[in-house]
Amino acid sequence: LGPFDLSDKKVQTLSDFPLLLYWPGDAGPYFSLALTIVRALDGTTHCGVYRLQMHNAHQLTLHCLPGSRTQQIYHDYQQAGLDMPIAVVMGCAPALMVTAMLPLDNEIDSIGFAGWLQGKPLCCSASPLHGLPIPSRWEMCLEGLVGRTGQKADGPHGNYRGTYSAPEMCPVVNVEQAWAHHEAICPVTVVGPPPAESYCLARARLPYVAWRLTREFVWLVDVTWLHFAEYHNVLIVQVKQPPAADALTRFLDHRLVHSSRMVILVGLESDLNNRDQILWQCLNVSWDKAVSRHGNTLVIDATHCYGLTRIEPDADVSRRVEQRLKSWNLHRCGESP
Repeated sequence: LGPFDLSDKKVQTLSDFPLLLYWPGDAGPYFSLALTIVRALDGTTHCGVYRLQMHNAHQLTLHCLPGSRTQQIYHDYQQAGLDMPIAVVMGCAPALMVTAMLPLDNEIDSIGFAGWLQGKPLCCSASPLHGLPIPSRWEMCLEGLVGRTGQKADGPHGNYRGTYSAPEMCPVVNVEQAWAHHEAICPVTVVGPPPAESYCLARARLPYVAWRLTREFVWLVDVTWLHFAEYHNVLIVQVKQPPAADALTRFLDHRLVHSSRMVILVGLESDLNNRDQILWQCLNVSWDKAVSRHGNTLVIDATHCYGLTRIEPDADVSRRVEQRLKSWNLHRCGESP
C-alpha cells in the first residue's frame, strides 16, 4: 500500500458530487457505478457495485442484493456490535470494476483477483480514515461508516424489470470525508430494461461463469446466456451427453447456477449462438419428460428426442446441393448474395 494523496482533492459534502436522477419516479439521485470496498472481520477485502442513494449532504443508503458478500459482511459487523467501515471509489482500474461484478467465492480477495485479471498487481493506497485498500488511480472517493442500527427507505427506483422497484429499508452510510480530482469524471450507468445497464453488466460476467463451470463439471462443454435474460441468469448449457440425475442436481445447486430462472440443456450438435434454433429445440421436446423444476429454476432438457431418431443430413449430398445452388447464384436462406 502506498500513500494516499490528499492534495487539493477534499470535497465539502455529497452535494459537490454530480449525482443524477435517472428516472422521473426515482426516490432520489444515486451513485450507479460506484465501487464499494469493505473488509470482512477475517481480514478479507471485498469489492462490489451497489446502488448508493443520496438522502442528504452526508448520508447515503447502501442497497445490497440479498445474499451478496457485502450484505454478509455487514451482518457480521452487526452481530459484533460494530459499525462497518466503507470506502466508495468512482473511476478506478477497469480490472477492479470487472472483478466487483463477478460472483467470486468468499475466500477470494477481490483486489488480488483484479491483479491476476490484469496480469500485474493492482497498486493501492491505504485510505486515511479506516486503512481500507484504495486503488491508487481514481476520480472520486469517499469514506464513511455503515451504521449497525438505523435504516432509511431506499427507492423506488427504475430497474432492470422495466418497472419501479418497491422501497426497501437499507443501512445508512454516514459519509465522513470525500475527495475528487479537479474536473473529475464520474462514471454512471442507466439501470433499466435491456439493453440497459443490468444487461451489459451481466454479459461481462459470462466468461468467468463459463470458465468456472466448465472446470468443475467434466460433462459440460460450454455455457452461454439467453439474450435479454442475462440478469435472470437464464443459462444455455451445452453437454457431451445428458448428465445423470445426481450430477444435474449438483450443477443446479451450484452457487453460480442456483439463482437461475431457467436452465436449457442442449447437445453437441446445437449452435449456442443460434438462439432461434435452441428455442425451436425447446418447443419440440416432450414437455412431460423434458421439463421440470428444481426449486425456482425451470429446467428444459433439449438434448435429445427421447428415443426418436433425429434427422441427420447426408454430408456428401449437402455439399453437392450447396455447390449447385452457388453455381446458379442461389444462396441459402438468410445468407447475403
